[in-house]
Amino acid sequence: MSTRGNLIEAHEQNIAQIFSDTYAFEIPPYQRPYAWEQDQARELLSDLLDAMDNKDASGGIYFLGSIVLIKSPTDPASKLIDGQQRLTTLTILLSILRDLTTNTEMSIERRAYVFQKASADRGTQDRYRLLLRERDRPFFLKGTSKNSDLREFVRV
Repeated sequence: MSTRGNLIEAHEQNIAQIFSDTYAFEIPPYQRPYAWEQDQARELLSDLLDAMDNKDASGGIYFLGSIVLIKSPTDPASKLIDGQQRLTTLTILLSILRDLTTNTEMSIERRAYVFQKASADRGTQDRYRLLLRERDRPFFLKGTSKNSDLREFVRV
């Protein structure tokens, strides 16, 4: 969902659209920090796996929940108002999936969900798809960088 002036819009989007050049998510400083524990992350992963296993019954659709943004239609900058916990957890899960992928081409493709590589052709710059609050950012960026130890996030 996004707002434009006084206009509120809602859109269904798949994961590839959410983690694309269309969005540059940033958690505003007034939002609470990432707080999900292992149980919540495990439940989200379990729900996603169940949806993938039952894609014939669901038509391959899984409602992740709403994500509320303040965003201009022409600018990828997106202030994340609601959905931080899910979006952050998805970014962590995508980082793990990227690191577990042994096929180099697929690993590069999966890296693009977490990090946007600069492209002169598209007019984009190097940037992470999601930036947490300023004081949480270094820990998060270190944790979602290639081959990091993501166990710190889930407090094993």
